[in-house]
Amino acid sequence: MGASEARRAFCFALFSVLVLISGCDSVVGRIGHDSVVQIRLTPTGETGDMSGLHLITSPNDGVAKSVAAVSDVQPQAWAVVTSTTTSREIDFVTKTQRVPFDVYIQNGSGLGAQTQLEITIDGHVSVNTVATVGAGVTMREATVHRNHATQP
Repeated sequence: MGASEARRAFCFALFSVLVLISGCDSVVGRIGHDSVVQIRLTPTGETGDMSGLHLITSPNDGVAKSVAAVSDVQPQAWAVVTSTTTSREIDFVTKTQRVPFDVYIQNGSGLGAQTQLEITIDGHVSVNTVATVGAGVTMREATVHRNHATQP
């Protein structure tokens, strides 16, 4: 192998490495891809009325009252919200500049409520839990990262 062929091979190898790491965040060095997220809130046997319950998702580790948060009463262009008398659902795609997303349940009713919270990421259930939220309380129940979700 001549000098120009060795240089070409080295440049190709360097380019390949750069392409492989181009999916990394420059700040944290996370490797990953954007994920399709579905957050669903449904009643348990004890809570049939969902009228006082709100599902809230706030990007960038934000608070429930953030102007960037999405809910059944505060839509955002980056998410699709479905709200019925028996469920609340928020669907979106994670983006590096918006993660992590905090997930809140707000109970605006005068009674405590128990609900089922399910978070599906790329078609796989990441969180499936029963959440108990007191009357008039907003609780952070989960955090959605770029490719997975965790509970506090």
